[in-house]
Amino acid sequence: PEQMRETNSLLAQEVGERRRAEQQLRAMQVDLERRVREQTAELSAIMEVVPTAICVSDSRGVTGNPACRR
Repeated sequence: PEQMRETNSLLAQEVGERRRAEQQLRAMQVDLERRVREQTAELSAIMEVVPTAICVSDSRGVTGNPACRR
């Protein structure tokens, strides 16, 4: 009985640690997604005003900033 209580206590502690780790990972993922959105918006704004043509070609075609479209 005492060994079972100790084992259950250890398992409960492990479950708690895993839950905290999962919460931290979720928070980090939310923060990372926010940062990616912000940096993408910043890069898009820069791409719209840079005078040098920046063109990207892939299987969908060619795209780029306004200077590329001229």
